[in-house]
Amino acid sequence: MERPSNGSVTNGQRPSGGHRPNTNLEDVSDWLTKIIIGVSLVQAGTIFQTLDVASDEVGKAVAVVHGDTAMVSTFSAFSSFCIVYFFVGGLYFGYLWTRLKLQSAIRESDDTLLVSLKEQVKSLAAAEVNTLAQTKFQSIAADVANTAVVTAVGKRTAQEDADLKAQDAFDEAAAVDFEFDVADQSDLTEVFKNASEAKRNEIFRMFRAARKRRGKGSESDSPDAQEQVPNTDDEVLRPISALLPIIGGLIGADKELSEIDGDGIPRYHANYAQRAYVYLKMQPASYELAIKDFDKAIEIRDAQFAQKPESMPHSLLFYELMRAKTYLQWSRDVLRDEDKYADEIRTDLATIMATEWGAKKLERQRNEELAAWWAKNMSN
Repeated sequence: MERPSNGSVTNGQRPSGGHRPNTNLEDVSDWLTKIIIGVSLVQAGTIFQTLDVASDEVGKAVAVVHGDTAMVSTFSAFSSFCIVYFFVGGLYFGYLWTRLKLQSAIRESDDTLLVSLKEQVKSLAAAEVNTLAQTKFQSIAADVANTAVVTAVGKRTAQEDADLKAQDAFDEAAAVDFEFDVADQSDLTEVFKNASEAKRNEIFRMFRAARKRRGKGSESDSPDAQEQVPNTDDEVLRPISALLPIIGGLIGADKELSEIDGDGIPRYHANYAQRAYVYLKMQPASYELAIKDFDKAIEIRDAQFAQKPESMPHSLLFYELMRAKTYLQWSRDVLRDEDKYADEIRTDLATIMATEWGAKKLERQRNEELAAWWAKNMSN
């Protein structure tokens, strides 16, 4: 049962005026009050007699002190008044202090304790919520990490499969012994496009090595060819033209990927140069197709270095050197007209001779015809 602050009691209902805790001490005080009142009513006669005796004794004592025995009755009456007055006043003021001070102090203490308990409960609840949230976050993070790992592993496995397919396609295309049995270039384009960039670069290096072997180990037909490539009997017997679908597949893959990226500019100018070298080694040589590929290689190279042309390595001028040599051979050996492409040859050689690298390159033994042509026509 709750005790309302106005002193009334309600059964089973919360009072609208608020409530305070009901303690055993209040029950004890109620019982003591009832006992005192009850005993006082029952023993009223005895109490009054005891009061008269106490008053007489106090009156006699006071009269003796003052030396006036005639005033005993007066002192006795005053003593009775004092005893009753201070007894009733003590009870009254004790009640008022208890009512006004003690209850307020108890209520304030209870309120302070209640606020403290509420704060502790809130803190514990917040800590529990934070713990649960952190646990949930860690669980979600772990799930995301596991998903990412599974996805990465799946992608890596798929990429490895694509690289293996590209390797198998290259091996099969490079093993062709007859020109009429060459691989389909569109199929190779699709396979190479799905391969990783590292695998496409590896296939390019393998193609270049195979081309050099079938071209009888020539080391002077590319700007970065410094190594000697040994020939094998099987490789020499295979037609160099059978390699065209491979380099064509690399060119097609590079073109499609550049369109996917959005700029539409192929990245690998060396692909076109390598195909041009194949055209020059074919029997008979396809000079016109080789020149078109040299033109494309130079176009892509210039686009890549358009912002900083001074940063372009001079070795990439090898494309102009090979194009001038192709024009000269085509004019002499096929067209029988050495002057037909004189302007084109002169432009390429002028570009080359403007660099120290080009001057040294033109002095090499394999470029004697170009050097002679330049010496003859430089004044024209």
